[in-house]
Amino acid sequence: GHCAWFMRTSLEVKGRICLMENIKVSIIVPVYNVEKYLSECLDSLINQTLKEIEIICVNDCSTDNSAKILEAYSKRDSRIKSIHLTKNGGLSNARNTALQHIKGEYVFFIDSDDFIELDALEKLLNIAVSHDIDQMLFQFNVKMEGDFSHISKYYHDYPEELTHRIYSGTYLFSRLDELKLFYALVGCKFTKSELIKSNNITFINGYIHEDNHFSVKTLLLSNRVIAINDKYYIRRLRDNSIMTTVGSDAVFKHICGYAANVAVLQTEIRNGMYTQKQQNLIHTFCGKMIRSITYYLTKLNDTEKEKVMELLKQCPGNENWRLIISSGVSIFNKENNQLKTIRNSYSYKLGLLMTWLPRKLYNVLS
Repeated sequence: GHCAWFMRTSLEVKGRICLMENIKVSIIVPVYNVEKYLSECLDSLINQTLKEIEIICVNDCSTDNSAKILEAYSKRDSRIKSIHLTKNGGLSNARNTALQHIKGEYVFFIDSDDFIELDALEKLLNIAVSHDIDQMLFQFNVKMEGDFSHISKYYHDYPEELTHRIYSGTYLFSRLDELKLFYALVGCKFTKSELIKSNNITFINGYIHEDNHFSVKTLLLSNRVIAINDKYYIRRLRDNSIMTTVGSDAVFKHICGYAANVAVLQTEIRNGMYTQKQQNLIHTFCGKMIRSITYYLTKLNDTEKEKVMELLKQCPGNENWRLIISSGVSIFNKENNQLKTIRNSYSYKLGLLMTWLPRKLYNVLS
């Protein structure tokens, strides 16, 4: 049977869920070689308590069974729209492709190896619509695969005074960034489609850390935002993920990703896109990314550093990037020299000696 497109509620025809005309949320799912996790992700979406959704899956030339799994799900549920790319373009390109097709009032991004709570979209939509919210920020849980016991300490709830209140995106970003609680992960944002469309916001193509620019820009351009501590998103951390691997190739990708974000944000500032207050916040945020670049550079030996610098010369915007990286390295070296001076000082060594016993006792007791 064919789907009743004119119906305002979901319909089941011969075991196949059919799409409604009145789409509330567009869910964007980039798919690349995730056969092991894709079903868990899609199950969490098609079984949402909110039925008025569309699920736009972009298969980025997967070489495993991901495409077959997608097709099987599409046959069962017409709310799933599969787009199969003919050339592998990366995560940003897949998301940008999906953004051209969204019909929902709100947009939600999920990585295909993650999943969400079954009532997540209904609850987020209720709050967003009732308060005319441009963007909602919420929390996530981490599902760890491999040895990631060190990760949990980096994630903290938003302070109570910043939750369940309507703020401008600029104010909320300034507070969260100051408290080191701004999480760039786009899976923890629920954003009005019109905000993205009217400001022509897209992901930076070809680099990792693509969430940074997108998340900063959407939040700063939001007039009405709400943050909540509900953990609706479950993020999977895997051993072989680019975000968790080390080595000169991975380090190069991290450095290029941060440098691309800095270059794009600084270009947008020059193009007059942000207020003075927003510009100041962006400069501070870019400073943190430059520190990350210098941190990654310290992980390399001299040969690897030379390799990275050579690779950077071949990248678009490399003039900007060399300036960013060299200024970052000089800041890092200056701070390191200051630390060495302090640690070599008599008063520092005397302090260490005086606090040796209390520190020893503390370590034993804790």
